[in-house]
Amino acid sequence: MVFLPRKEIVLNNTQNTYIELCQKTLLNAEDVMEILDCGRTKAYSIINKLNSERVKNNFPVFRGKVLAEHLYKTYGLDRELQIHNAMS
Repeated sequence: MVFLPRKEIVLNNTQNTYIELCQKTLLNAEDVMEILDCGRTKAYSIINKLNSERVKNNFPVFRGKVLAEHLYKTYGLDRELQIHNAMS
């Protein structure tokens, strides 16, 4: 996993916000909505589904939040590719 130092990034505000979103560890419903381009209800449904899977495997969860790695892995998204696309 590659984390870009935020102080060295010089981009317009939209790109910078997206890169910061990609660097988060825990995502809330707003973040899931932006990443998956879905509505609020669907985002909470996704969070609940992913957290249910983690509870079954005896992993801790945070109500209303999901681990970014779990979301990216489940939906086949590449975090580094999204950062690269935001920068270009």
